[in-house]
Amino acid sequence: MNEIAFEPAFSMSAIIAAGALAVLAGSVSLIRAPRSAPFRIAALLALLALLLNPQIRVAERTALADIAVIIEDDSASNRLDQRRGATRAVADALEAKLRAVDNVDLIRTQGGGADETRLGEAIDAALTDNPRARLSGVFVITDGQATDNVPAPAATDAAPVHVLLTGRRSEIDRKVTLLKGPRYGIVKEGAEVSFRIDDLGPDETPREGRGQAVVSLRVNGEEAVRQPVPVGADVSFTAPLPHPGKSVIELEVEPAEGELTLKNNVAVLPIAAIRDRLRVLLISGEPHAGERVWRNLLKSDPAIDLVHFTILRPIEKAQSDSALERELALIEFPQDELFIEKLAEFDLVIFDRYTYRGVLNAYHFDNLARYVEGGGAVLVSSGPEFSGYLSLASRRNFSYILPATPAGDAIDGPYRPRISDVGKRHPVTAELPEQDFWGRWLRIAPSMTRSGATLMTDNDGRPLLVLDRVGEGRVGLIQSDHAWLWARGFDGGGPHAELLRRISHWLMKEPDLEEEQLLLIEQNGDLVIERRTIEGAA
Repeated sequence: MNEIAFEPAFSMSAIIAAGALAVLAGSVSLIRAPRSAPFRIAALLALLALLLNPQIRVAERTALADIAVIIEDDSASNRLDQRRGATRAVADALEAKLRAVDNVDLIRTQGGGADETRLGEAIDAALTDNPRARLSGVFVITDGQATDNVPAPAATDAAPVHVLLTGRRSEIDRKVTLLKGPRYGIVKEGAEVSFRIDDLGPDETPREGRGQAVVSLRVNGEEAVRQPVPVGADVSFTAPLPHPGKSVIELEVEPAEGELTLKNNVAVLPIAAIRDRLRVLLISGEPHAGERVWRNLLKSDPAIDLVHFTILRPIEKAQSDSALERELALIEFPQDELFIEKLAEFDLVIFDRYTYRGVLNAYHFDNLARYVEGGGAVLVSSGPEFSGYLSLASRRNFSYILPATPAGDAIDGPYRPRISDVGKRHPVTAELPEQDFWGRWLRIAPSMTRSGATLMTDNDGRPLLVLDRVGEGRVGLIQSDHAWLWARGFDGGGPHAELLRRISHWLMKEPDLEEEQLLLIEQNGDLVIERRTIEGAA
């Protein structure tokens, strides 16, 4: 195709000015020399034409091929039930047919994602990355499950989008859906979890004749409930919460015949189990200056219900002065009720400088040992009585759960409590404040450890604080009755309240004080695994 085009050598304003001058010169020439004026005017017109720079262009046009785009859904849902193979087969057949068409360029790509189907994003990329005028069609081979918005028709007017769905008309999928799940629950009261089981056909429509399905409920991997439930109805189970801390509740439904996948047959719910109230039994023996420290500490905690008894006189002394046993206290000591009938209701039993006085018999101590082995907790705070024949360490039915045995009489003398190597890693004593400035204690009951972890010692390495696990329960041993010196600020004092609080709550299985933990933490999209241990190497 030929055409004349102008590309002026100067700006149009300059050419217009030159044209005006040419008109003026031509007019003057016509007046003064009429005979030669036509030649002068012709020369001026020729000059103006040269300034416009006329050109003859010869254009050749070649038609460009249309573009067709094939998008294959590569998400996890399109890999079920041999859908991936069907997708590739359809894409190959479609590619072969399109390549047989003249003047069509083919682009074949994959859409979706590792965790979800972003179908709209893939289509939008196909429309954006290619010239709209050349785009003739977009073919999407998918299962139809998309998590983002597919472009509106106005955005695809330049090229139609064709969707080819994979799957079978008779396919079925069973899934469990959580309807109500609390984030918190009370220990030993359980948590109610509501859910529904659905059998879905194509387009996620409920199937007829649903019947029943067997559902299992597990708490931290242990099966708690297993029973059939009606499909398509709302159902509630009560998940037991035997221990405080985080628990993982799992609901799993049995597979249906011929269903697509088992991945949605399981629902997981994390629940934090908390205690409503902590019940502590404090038994004091010989009165001493530190007795009130324990009472004040436990009474100041609003989450603790404290029951406190002090045993002052043995039964034999009452017999010698003709006093009745029920007259030895303001209220009669209910030893059978506390140590037999209701012992399991307490989360912690503390013996503070307790000496055997015949009030508790062998059966009580035997039941106390079984209470610890079954999941209870006992703390013994000792003084000079620990090495005597009336101490708890001499009670045969009880002493075997203690982590240490007497190793001589109490030693009076100043020393500064120290954190052992194990104690520096144990959450009960790790990072206690101002360790270099702790005040001195003035007495220790020597002992020889036979189990457990020694967290604190004196200057000579003698055990001062020993914690141990016995069966399902826990035992603590404090080998001095001078913790009260820190409370009074003697020699600068020390963190008595924090230390005793941590000891008590570790014995009552506070999750944050567990010394052996494997923690999973999400940070910026990454799964961070953190291990806490008191072993030498993690």
